[in-house]
Parts: sequence; C-alpha cells; structure tokens
Amino acid sequence: ARGETVDARSDLWSFGVILYELATHARPFDGPTDALFFEALMHQAPEAVRDRNPQVLPELERIIHRLLEKD
Repeated sequence: ARGETVDARSDLWSFGVILYELATHARPFDGPTDALFFEALMHQAPEAVRDRNPQVLPELERIIHRLLEKD
C-alpha cells in the first residue's frame, strides 16, 4: 500500500492478518470505501482480538497484535 519494497516483514504481517481472521472471523482492517480501507490499513490498529472473541488465549492475542504492528 505504501509502494515500498517488500521483505520478510510483509510475510509476517500477512500471517498476522490470517491469524486475526481465523481467531475472530473478521477482517482486521475494513472500510466502506477503498479510501477508508486504506486509511485503516495504514494508520489504525485493529480491534482487539479478545473483544471480538473472548475465548482466544491472551498470548495468541499478543502474538497477533505484534504481527500486525505498523512498524
């Protein structure tokens, strides 16, 4: 989305997205328009995993949110 060169961090971030979706049955970033989707993707943290699914273990939530960090 930023137009930068991708590396292994991109794979880790993508894995975080997949884990988030598996744990919550929802996308971590969303919006009604492409512009709002990219705004969320670039600048917002996803809703906490355990807010969407309280059965997720705290350690798994920590790992997912670490994988989805912006920097």
